[in-house]
Amino acid sequence: MLAWALNGTVPPALAGRLPRPRRGPVTVAPQLAAADRAVFFDHLRGTTEAAARQGEGGVLLHRQALYLASYDRGARRGRVDRAHPSPAA
Repeated sequence: MLAWALNGTVPPALAGRLPRPRRGPVTVAPQLAAADRAVFFDHLRGTTEAAARQGEGGVLLHRQALYLASYDRGARRGRVDRAHPSPAA
């Protein structure tokens, strides 16, 4: 269900269902604004890094957070991380 709101992937259980008619303008799927998605994935990456530092107790959380981070279709490549800036070349 998270993937539906994060990247528009309809859950397989709902893929064949037609949306019920509604009054007024409505979206066809749950949506997060681009800024909200960016905040979500930034927080998720922070959680992933923190879990990795927890040792054996954080292994499962680290794996789950990495999996969820894979749903980020945003342009993260080349993005400047203000918390961990890369050294100037």
